[in-house]
Amino acid sequence: MKAYQARVRASLAFAAAIGACRGFTGPILIDPSSDLVNGTWVRENEIPGSGEEWSLLVQDTLVTGAGAWTLETCCGGTEAIVGHVRGASLHLSVTSTRGPGGILPSLAGSVTHSEYVAVLSSPTAMSVTESANPGAAAFRMRKRITTSAAER
Repeated sequence: MKAYQARVRASLAFAAAIGACRGFTGPILIDPSSDLVNGTWVRENEIPGSGEEWSLLVQDTLVTGAGAWTLETCCGGTEAIVGHVRGASLHLSVTSTRGPGGILPSLAGSVTHSEYVAVLSSPTAMSVTESANPGAAAFRMRKRITTSAAER
């Protein structure tokens, strides 16, 4: 058993040395405190008829925003977003309020609360993980790029 553990340690040390020689430092993270975050973000890979959209604004280390969500053939609602920048990530509290209509109209006005950690992987891509369930699969959001009338 000790020989096996020694081989594993040696393999890990070798892999770390190779990574260091190649300059690998892990994922490339973008500073979220810059203007890169400001704007509209749309959840990727949603089922047709479903979607989520956040409009975010960063001022110093404070994040504020609003959003909207829909679920296929079910319902939709609004979101209030507050949070802060911590290092290379955004820590967001999202309060969702279900709107009227859809199936189970008695649930209109119901409120849910979620905590997320978001990391920018590029100026237009964000990976979002639920704080309470860090092992869960992250979802991705893509920044909506708009052009002004002068640029068209």
